[in-house]
Amino acid sequence: MKIMYQGKVIATINGAPSISDGVQIAQSALNQSISHTDIDLIPENARELKKVIRGYIADKAGDSNSLLGTTTDGMQLLLHAFSQLNVALSSASSLAEVRAAAEPFNELATGFLAKVEAGEVSLPFQIKGVENVVSDIENRATQVAEILKSNQA
Repeated sequence: MKIMYQGKVIATINGAPSISDGVQIAQSALNQSISHTDIDLIPENARELKKVIRGYIADKAGDSNSLLGTTTDGMQLLLHAFSQLNVALSSASSLAEVRAAAEPFNELATGFLAKVEAGEVSLPFQIKGVENVVSDIENRATQVAEILKSNQA
């Protein structure tokens, strides 16, 4: 990983430091106080690139626990909405009852979709690509399932 300051390489290290570690390395090399906005971390391989991107995500969007909390909230919201819809649809006998079943979360869904379509909200799967996301889900799910299978009593 190269650590750049004002367009010049000030350090090259093996591995991928966090942004705060990069700042400390730069401060030591320059013998002056600098901000994280003053340096660039230039990855030299895919592993370092992934680490840098995850560092930027942690700095801007929240640490892993915060992201996990938001993901959990989203999944619980979806499970609640799906459960309500499923229960209401199972007893619906007319189109009006089907529409009524969808109503509780329709306003929320409509507003959310409008923000996505207007570009106010960006979803990571759109950037990564649906095929890549589905492939990641399939691979990770299979790996976890295999571990669970091999460790059953």
